[in-house]
Amino acid sequence: MSFFDEEGFLEPLSKILISYGLCSERSFSTFFKNHNIFADDKLLTDKKCFLDRETTKIVIEKKAFENFGGEVTTAIPAEQVCISREATQTVLAGTSREAAPAEQVCISRETAPLSKDYPKAKDYIVLSPKSHLYILMNKPKNCVCSRVSDKSQTVYEVLELALSKIGANISQEQLKSLSSLGRLDKDTTGLLLFSTNGSFNHYVTDEKNKIPKTYYVKLKKSLTKTQQIEYKKKLEDGIWLEAEKKAKKVFVKNQKVQWESENTCFFTIEQGIFHQIRRSFLSLGNEVVELHRKKIGDFELPIDLNFGNVKILLKKDIVKK
Repeated sequence: MSFFDEEGFLEPLSKILISYGLCSERSFSTFFKNHNIFADDKLLTDKKCFLDRETTKIVIEKKAFENFGGEVTTAIPAEQVCISREATQTVLAGTSREAAPAEQVCISRETAPLSKDYPKAKDYIVLSPKSHLYILMNKPKNCVCSRVSDKSQTVYEVLELALSKIGANISQEQLKSLSSLGRLDKDTTGLLLFSTNGSFNHYVTDEKNKIPKTYYVKLKKSLTKTQQIEYKKKLEDGIWLEAEKKAKKVFVKNQKVQWESENTCFFTIEQGIFHQIRRSFLSLGNEVVELHRKKIGDFELPIDLNFGNVKILLKKDIVKK
């Protein structure tokens, strides 16, 4: 699998409209019933549809905004709303919430949508695109994947400091909306992704999508070639992980190992079980002394990204081609 599927970027229509302040979770069904909503010039008939807010042109009739307090573009008359894909991309290319000039988003009346789609008697609003944030971090040791900690530095504190160092123009609202995709232990280093897109976060961490995660592992005890073969077979065929703290005893299999030396290897898993790699080697009578995540899917941690540093990603950097 290369990077991530487009499905990971699709969000429920309800969530998108709520983010603009147009409705609440409770009022969404009524809002959808009472207003025409278009996605890429097609009238939406299924309120449970999923859209990519970064690439979809969403148009809503003007009357929906009479009691509106959110952020949108200026109203554009229905007969001028663009339908050409090229013109749409012109609008969506920017990340500003300011209204785009009319001459950049409109085409002539002669090529406007048919009245059955856009009733000419009404005006419509084109929602300004809201891009999500996707950030990669090389997580350092001794920080926890929590928002608040009394004893340790958090990855969010590391993230904010790293963003300020590179002069990233990110608002406090966006920072608060960022969530890490899964967790790494306090002593585990390496690739950690953050995103403001809840659907993407769920897609990456949902075990049914079988997104592999590869770690560099250093063991306390060195192994002979024969022992390495035995370890590899047991990990692939399946082993029991003993109960640990809040984690119950569990059987895991299909864990892939590629040995690098007598006590180091690359270890690939598709699950997200608590302390999975450490517990796997403990079950085999060994101990992990160093754990570093290298890859999520085919997306690899850049070699030149030092611990505690970040890289801001664009959707095109992580979507499957």
